[in-house]
Amino acid sequence: MSVKTKLLKSAIFVHRERIKFVVIFIVSLFSLKVSCILISFLFSLKYRDQVRFQLAVEWLKDTNIPIGEIAFELHYSEINSFTRSFKRWTGVTPSDYRYRLHSTR
Repeated sequence: MSVKTKLLKSAIFVHRERIKFVVIFIVSLFSLKVSCILISFLFSLKYRDQVRFQLAVEWLKDTNIPIGEIAFELHYSEINSFTRSFKRWTGVTPSDYRYRLHSTR
């Protein structure tokens, strides 16, 4: 074992509690940062879904706008993704929602 390695091991042993504290502190800061990012991401998703829902309901009132176009305008990659989201929000598909909306008039 080299002299440098022995000195390093000795320094780590002598200062192990301080090193342990610093490592814990750094990990906790990292975890806090990750938690903040995750929370802000989840809130932004919730807000995005609220806006998408409000726009979808408004656009479904107009029977001239195809459901595929509504999905595209709301930045869904596929109509099926939009349909699943809408059904999760309302319990019915967008086409059923539109039908019910216009059949009650």
